[in-house]
Amino acid sequence: WAEARQKLKSMIMTNHAMDVLEDVKTEGYQEGLEVGVEKGFEKGIEKGVEVGQRRKTYFGTYNMLRKGFSSAMIADILDVPVSFVADVKKLLVQVPRTVDLLKEGKGIEKISKKLNAPILFVEAVKLELEKK
Repeated sequence: WAEARQKLKSMIMTNHAMDVLEDVKTEGYQEGLEVGVEKGFEKGIEKGVEVGQRRKTYFGTYNMLRKGFSSAMIADILDVPVSFVADVKKLLVQVPRTVDLLKEGKGIEKISKKLNAPILFVEAVKLELEKK
């Protein structure tokens, strides 16, 4: 009986140790998850700010070109390369077609693909159209 009791005691200790290890594992997982979520939020906020800044810069460039500002002035004011302004300027010839497609009820992504133009360009034209 002594040997059986010793084995039983050993099994109980092993089970207890496994429970403790499982608790530690769960706590570590939860802490890791919390840290991961926090870092994810931080990266998400950074990405959102970056996307917002990119949209603002694109729309500003588009609007200033439509109002007749020079490429050099836009680049200076918005602190973007002149080549970026030139790329947006090249697309201005597509404004009338973009307006037609928007009035037909076509979606932004569909128009973007059809005209081989950036989504931001189509959005800028749409915003301009909505202001009229």
